[in-house]
Amino acid sequence: ASRLEPMGFQGMLQALVCGGGDTDTIASMAGQIAGTLLGVNSLPTEYLSKLPEQELLESVCREFCCLLSEG
Repeated sequence: ASRLEPMGFQGMLQALVCGGGDTDTIASMAGQIAGTLLGVNSLPTEYLSKLPEQELLESVCREFCCLLSEG
């Protein structure tokens, strides 16, 4: 977390993609972990706005969080 915060979500993805190798898989896994760690409010709005089925995804996430909080 301490290494991620200075570069931010977008900087982390750019660094991973420029690193070479299996960049799409590595960036996908790292993005999922970093997004969970940082929270949705830390993700670039231009990335979020391009999500397909954004409203459905947000609804499913809210329902999942409710289930987790119930116990």
